[in-house]
Amino acid sequence: MEIDFPDFTPHPFCRNSHMQTVLSVYVPTTFKPPNGDSRKILTQDDDTIVIRENTAGMWEIGGRIVIMLHGLCGSHASQYMMRVAAKLIDRGFKTIRVDMRGFGDSKLFSRGHMHAGRSDDVVSVLDDTRNRYPGSPITIMGFSLGANIALKLLCEYENATPVELDSAVAVSPPIDLLQCTLNLRKGLNRFYDYYFARLLSRAVWRRRRSGIPFDDVPIQALPKQLYEFDDQYTAPAAGFVDATEYYEKCSTHLLLDRISIPTLLLVANDDPIVPIQMYDDRTHSPFITRLLAKGGGHLGFIAKKSDDPDCRWMDWRIVEWVCEIDRVKQKYD
Repeated sequence: MEIDFPDFTPHPFCRNSHMQTVLSVYVPTTFKPPNGDSRKILTQDDDTIVIRENTAGMWEIGGRIVIMLHGLCGSHASQYMMRVAAKLIDRGFKTIRVDMRGFGDSKLFSRGHMHAGRSDDVVSVLDDTRNRYPGSPITIMGFSLGANIALKLLCEYENATPVELDSAVAVSPPIDLLQCTLNLRKGLNRFYDYYFARLLSRAVWRRRRSGIPFDDVPIQALPKQLYEFDDQYTAPAAGFVDATEYYEKCSTHLLLDRISIPTLLLVANDDPIVPIQMYDDRTHSPFITRLLAKGGGHLGFIAKKSDDPDCRWMDWRIVEWVCEIDRVKQKYD
């Protein structure tokens, strides 16, 4: 499927990749979905996660559903999740925003933790969706770490992808987890390294103080770098020996040729968190459409004034992709 996407031109006040990344959280938006319906999902290992479901007024069973996965330390309430969901709902789609283990509403119920390999949890959400809304086509959409999880799911399905799951979107996925963590140790990227480690540590301490049982790791001094956090906490909590095994088993950079449904891979050439070099010399499935933006940072993509209704270039390219997928689907059904 070919779409003539407009080029990304950064906003005059956000030409730097770090400004794009940081300011994207603070630029206000008028696009916000209603709270939606909250529902628990039982995972394959008898844990619990929570989803937030919103339905467009004209949507009926048989209409498209978009399952959305947030990034590390995010939730259904992350700004990018809310903005994109609102824009998709406005075009008549149902959206399901997933709170991965330990984050958002799921932190009140889940024993486990979110990590880059939790594709089995997405299978649980997908199966629940297929059972509740038979015949509805489904798009899986992930942002950052959630995008790697989405790609991992597609690679595992390979040629056995459920017929309802007909498309995917992956924005800024860290397909080589080791390269990402090493990149965070360079220059100004150290800010993100410390930021993510601090957020993860705070999440652990909040869960400890809550008194709600969860799969804890008995270390008191939580690390201040992401690699060390993954090595000492994430990996053992998830059943991996160490960060090396965790990264090897959960990265998707060597598996992308297995994807068998149309997939939009949207990345920025100046992403400070997910370096563009990790995409070099990778064998991609012919089903992948790679959209490389000249600028945009990590989940930023704040553009100068254009024909889009607002400055969020990423959002509108996603909306265009999903709408075109749906148009083609309806044409051939």
